[in-house]
Formats: sequence, structure tokens, C-alpha cells
Amino acid sequence: MAAIQALLIAVTLTVGTAAAAVDATGRRGYGVLKMLAASGYLALAAHLGAQDTAYGRLILVGLMLSWLGDLFLVGRSDRWTLTGLGSFLLAHLAYVAAFLVLGVDPVPTAAGAVVVAVTAGVALRWLIGRGLPHRMRVPVAIYLLAIGAMVSLALGTGLPVLAAGAVAFLASDFLVARQRFVDPSPANRLIGLPLYLAAQLLIVSSV
Repeated sequence: MAAIQALLIAVTLTVGTAAAAVDATGRRGYGVLKMLAASGYLALAAHLGAQDTAYGRLILVGLMLSWLGDLFLVGRSDRWTLTGLGSFLLAHLAYVAAFLVLGVDPVPTAAGAVVVAVTAGVALRWLIGRGLPHRMRVPVAIYLLAIGAMVSLALGTGLPVLAAGAVAFLASDFLVARQRFVDPSPANRLIGLPLYLAAQLLIVSSV
């Protein structure tokens, strides 16, 4: 079982890195490779038996919504960006429910909430200062609230794998925002997508 898990993780990260490289160089095939990589975290969840527990099923719902978000964000328009944002917002709410089922300590949760709120506030001000379109400001702010809650509760579970996954997810989202709204550069893609996939794999490993 450990060998299959390691293989799924390796293949997901390898294909994801290839997708990021293809996207950064402007070659064809990014969407197909990205969705193959995204399917890797679903395959890992199924392999680990996520469907067998209430916690695992909520994580699986979050993963499925994330997969749809990945698909929507293959598109480049604001319409697809908003649709993808909405799908990921729902995914974070599913993770929030999962972490509550798992149980959280209110002290690290509250401490994490303060740190995340400050970080998200600074990030939002920076995005606005760098030209975030008015029509995107409210959706982005709402999304930041959702992922902030997810990260805070992940810290509150006391599980290092969830804390690392949630923080990596937040960092990858900052790179996505930078790519979409501030500075489209190869570095955002080459770092952001593998980091995002690693985040999902870490979260899945908790089931």
C-alpha cells in the first residue's frame, strides 16, 4: 500500500510540474496535463479509503470541488476565473466541515486566524494597489475569508500534515492571484502548480 501511495504522489507531482513547464513556455497540452495531475489527488484519496469515514468523505467532496475548480481555471477569462474561484470556495468550506468533524483546539485556531487575517488583508491591499479589477474585489475578499477559515482550522487540528497542506494551499493561491491579476510570469506557474498539488496531497494523506 505504501508503494502505491508513493507512486501516486510521485506521478501527480511529476505530471503537475510538466504541466507548469508547458504552460510557462506557451506550448500546447497544459490543460490535459493539469487535469491528469489533479486526478492524481482523487486517485490517492480513493486508494487511502477516504470514502469509508465521515471525515474522509468531506475531504473527498473538497477534492472533487477542487478538481472542478482546476478545470474551470484552465480558462483565462474573468468568467472562468470567477467560476473556478467559486468552486474552490466551496472546496474550502468542505475542508472546514471536515476539520470540525475531526476536532480542533480553539487556541491554535484563534492564533492562526489572527495571522491569516493579517496576511490576507495585506495581500488584498497589495492586489488592489496593483490593479485588481473592481468586479473581482468582493469575490476575492470572500474567497480569502473561506481559505483563511480553512487554514485556521487546519492549524487547530494539531496535525502537521494538515497545517503544512493548508499553508501551502494559501501560498499557491497567492501565486495564482499574482499570475492572474498582477504579473503573469513563468515563476508563478512553475512554483504555484506543484505547490498546490503538494498541498492537496498533504491534505489527502490525513484521511
